[in-house]
Order: sequence, then C-alpha cells, then structure tokens
Amino acid sequence: AKMYIPLEDQFKLQAAFRQIPVPTLEVRMPEL
Repeated sequence: AKMYIPLEDQFKLQAAFRQIPVPTLEVRMPEL
C-alpha cells in the first residue's frame, strides 16, 4: 500500500477505520 492517496480520501479512510475493530486496525495500519 505505497500508493499516493489524496488528502480528502485519507480523511475518508480514517473515518472508515474508526468503524473497524481494533484487531483489524492493528493488522492494516502498518501497510499505510
């Protein structure tokens, strides 16, 4: 996940991540 993500989409992703259970977040965050 080394792609460029527009800032607006980053905010949308952060909002979506808040809906995701913590164990899933811990797995996915290092890839960002």
